[in-house]
Amino acid sequence: MAVAAGEYHSLGLKQNGSIVIWGHPGAGSVPEPNTDFTAISVNRAHSLGLKSDGSIVAWGNNDIGQCNIPEPNTGFVAVAAGGYFSLAIVRRCDYELSGDLNADCIVDFYDFAKMASNWLIDCYAEPDNPQCVPK
Repeated sequence: MAVAAGEYHSLGLKQNGSIVIWGHPGAGSVPEPNTDFTAISVNRAHSLGLKSDGSIVAWGNNDIGQCNIPEPNTGFVAVAAGGYFSLAIVRRCDYELSGDLNADCIVDFYDFAKMASNWLIDCYAEPDNPQCVPK
């Protein structure tokens, strides 16, 4: 889905949300679990990965704190790795949205799917369920 090239190593973001790394071995390996990544950034000898839950994973050279993630490590929507620093954008909702179950500032398919998983009952599979009896 994406590639990022740094001074000493490169990253690739696969469609399954995992990251592959190649180049200088001093850049380290992707921390486990290597899943659910949505964005990547790399520079010099450190890397950043943005997870689908809005958290950031950083690895590699941390000699001046470029891999130190600010707390709380939530709500991020973009990452950028500089030569000796890292940047991230935090999404802030101006309004509280009714129905926004995953706190991404929009009411979308994911919210409806989460609601449906709590509401819907398969009456063909569970015909004796009291909620399936016609009223």
